[in-house]
Parts: sequence; structure tokens; C-alpha cells
Amino acid sequence: MLEFADLQNNAKQLADRLRKRIAVSQGCFGFFSSFVPQLTNNNTSVDTNNLKLLANALDASHDSLLITYLNKTDVHNNLSDNDLLNFKEKVLIGMYLVIGHKYNTLLDTYVNSHFIALLQKDLGLKVLADMGDELYNESLSALSLYSSFVFYNRQISPELNEVNRCLGKNIQSQIYQTLNAKTEQVPTEGCFSGIMCGFSTSRGF
Repeated sequence: MLEFADLQNNAKQLADRLRKRIAVSQGCFGFFSSFVPQLTNNNTSVDTNNLKLLANALDASHDSLLITYLNKTDVHNNLSDNDLLNFKEKVLIGMYLVIGHKYNTLLDTYVNSHFIALLQKDLGLKVLADMGDELYNESLSALSLYSSFVFYNRQISPELNEVNRCLGKNIQSQIYQTLNAKTEQVPTEGCFSGIMCGFSTSRGF
């Protein structure tokens, strides 16, 4: 898996990376690419933008606010620099997982295979459900806590207010659904070989 700085940079550039990947694919397939529904759609555009906003908000400019907030919790008090970096990395991983869970049907994985492949590449996984349970759970927990931090500080920072708006009122529910998806997933083999790669079947990823 990428280090936080590289993962953050990739998240910021995800939209450009997706456009380039699609362009290369269409160039390789030529005439037949017109029959493959790989154009960037509204859902992936929204998700790449939200990842970029979150990645930007995880810059050091908000560290003092974040440390103050986390120090009030029982789990994350007396944070070291490495602890803070580790927390921010898990927040970003958690966002990757929540977004990935949205594309949890075979049709979604086909239509958005380039997008899903980039998510998997950044996390160093062939299938997102292969992530270890500990990291999976801790990342979603970190995202949940960070979402609360963003909501609490939304009136202090315009950037955090924008992140809060993009995460939406249902972010905690989405995190909960993503958390449950791993325990409920239907086992599959080779689900992302070729075009149909993926997040398991319709019950999860």
C-alpha cells in the first residue's frame, strides 16, 4: 500500500488519472471502444471530487484543529506526529472503502472498471474486500471520527465546511453499511479478472 503522502497525492489527482486511463483504453481498442461504457459518469465525477476535497483537507494546515479535537477522545489523546499521520492515512483509506462500496454490483464494476481499478491500485489490492479486518475496521472508524471533526469545525474553516457538505448527512450510515459489507460479503474467485473485476456480488464488495 502507498505511504500517506503518495496516497494523498493520488487522491488529489484521481480525476486526471481516470481521464488518462480511459483515453489510453479507448486508443487501444479503437473502434470497439465506442461499445464499452467507460466514459466518466456523474457518479465517478462526484466521487473523485469528494476524494480530492478530503485529501486537500488532510493537509497540515488543519493539523492543530484536528489534534485539539482528537485529544478530547479516549482513543486518540496525546498523539505523536506519527500517530497523526497514521490517523490521516486511515481516514483517506476509509473514504476509498466507502466510495468503493457504492460500486458493489456486477454492472457497476463493469461500467466503472477503470475507476475501481484505480481505487484498488492505490490501496495495493486486487479486490478491496481482501483488506485485513483490522485495517478495514480502523480505517472506517477513523473516517467516522474525522467526519464528526469536520462537522464540529465546519463554521471555523470554509474548506472543512465544503468537505462536510460533500460528505453529506448520510456519511455515518454509509460508513456503517461499508463496515457490514465485509462481514456479509459473498465469496467470489477471480472477480476482477478481465473486465469484470470486483467488489464481490450485490451483497457487498
